[in-house]
Amino acid sequence: MAPQCGLCRAEMVGFVIPESIVEFAPAQGTFASLCRVCLTLEVHETAIEVDEPLSVISAAFPDDETEAAMIAILVGLLDSLALHRRAIQAVVFELESVGVDALLVLDRLIDDSSLRPAIDLDRRVYQLGQLLE
Repeated sequence: MAPQCGLCRAEMVGFVIPESIVEFAPAQGTFASLCRVCLTLEVHETAIEVDEPLSVISAAFPDDETEAAMIAILVGLLDSLALHRRAIQAVVFELESVGVDALLVLDRLIDDSSLRPAIDLDRRVYQLGQLLE
């Protein structure tokens, strides 16, 4: 059974945190889950069910599961740009190195009307753009 979001109680989608960015996750663990509705991220130290692609949350997620997992971690880090600045920059750099435009994917998540992000994603993406300049 998939984990349930602690914030909005919606079902979450589990995934494996890519090895290249595991050190930048907001908490220790190699597994994580992202809420299908509010995009809240939870990191898990123990294995969780990983049976659906992150694209079930939104078509904005890349088809490649590693790239999608990097976007999910990035979304989870956006709750505090000041606290996670170094990690955010590293994840964005890693995404760019595999050809993914993180800001474009985040803009598409903002435009997805089925999502109700727990954070002001629009504002955070604007701030992220300034941070990356």
